[in-house]
Amino acid sequence: MKAKTSILLAQTCYQMGLYNEGVQALSETQTKAGKSLLLALYLCLNKKIEFNLCAKELIANHWYTQISIAAIDHANIVYNQALDNGLNGNTFDSIVNQRINKHEFSDALLQAVLIHLSDGTFQSKCQQLLVNGSQTSGNVLDTPRKPFIELKKLLIKKIDAYNRSCSINTDKDFKVNWGKNMYILPGWAIVMEAGGNLKSHNHELGWLSGTFYLQMPEREATSEEGAIEFSHQGPKYPQGNSAFDRRVIRPEVRDLNIFSSSLFHRTVPFQSKTQRICIAFDVQKNEKLWIDYN
Repeated sequence: MKAKTSILLAQTCYQMGLYNEGVQALSETQTKAGKSLLLALYLCLNKKIEFNLCAKELIANHWYTQISIAAIDHANIVYNQALDNGLNGNTFDSIVNQRINKHEFSDALLQAVLIHLSDGTFQSKCQQLLVNGSQTSGNVLDTPRKPFIELKKLLIKKIDAYNRSCSINTDKDFKVNWGKNMYILPGWAIVMEAGGNLKSHNHELGWLSGTFYLQMPEREATSEEGAIEFSHQGPKYPQGNSAFDRRVIRPEVRDLNIFSSSLFHRTVPFQSKTQRICIAFDVQKNEKLWIDYN
């Protein structure tokens, strides 16, 4: 109980920019979650020595979380080092984008999802990172209506294929483990208006994340308006004089991308009057079952 209280306090400090206070709150922590957050706080404070000592402890115990993976990726660039991020490769290599054809998910189903998103079925929630847009609350993928049932089936199928074909951050037994309830799949809709964008962030509670695009604003062929941009650069972390690479995907309607939840990403603002509408999702591990399994 004390460890959980310390982590909650440190998380609050982290969000408020009170990084030294966050470190103090975690002074006695010996848990995977606590040490991962402590690592991020050390990086926020640009304390390289403390960061590396904490990182090496996490690596030795194989205590990787999305927070620690992201912090290590960022620090490796800023500090010009090569600590193991636990993924056996560059996190950029986890990004896969594909087109979903009409045989896999029909136009009728796609339009039905759009209609349900606009008919008042779903309530919106506060999303501080979202500009000129709205995000649904709850899990849209658990909606007991055919379009969402079929969409969830499609996503599970594509996530399984992703795990079988990729080598970065994957579970080759995903289908079997999904059947054992080792994973959950929360999803939400994001609707953006002209000028809309989502600020840089990552999905700390996820394992794999992704987006399925239902409607996209018009843009010039070479324009990045409405695109999704990936980077190892964390918005709270020091940049120094380092140049961070980025990967940009200019999605079209029916595109599906999947990537490691640790990767920071943002959307590029657009000026078209056509709304940008997508379903975002996380593949989350049922941590209690994984602990029992291991």
